[in-house]
Amino acid sequence: TPAAAKPNVASNRTTSTRKERPVPPITIDNIPRKDLLIKQLRDLTSGRITARVEGTGIKVFPQTTQAYQQVREFIDKFKLHISATGE
Repeated sequence: TPAAAKPNVASNRTTSTRKERPVPPITIDNIPRKDLLIKQLRDLTSGRITARVEGTGIKVFPQTTQAYQQVREFIDKFKLHISATGE
């Protein structure tokens, strides 16, 4: 039975590591209609983001990796300008 316990410990560590690593924020610059963009991103991700207005842009905080990917695809599709987020 000790051999059976070792895989469980390893998988628990992997699971813990994934939970501890947050999804990085995304900063989108030069947005004229910030309120509209935030609404579009919330609709796209089924509300799985929070966003904060910062100067001429917004900082988006996806709550899941799927929401992060959806926001990045939206940015690429519409050629929005993102800035370094200090990841």
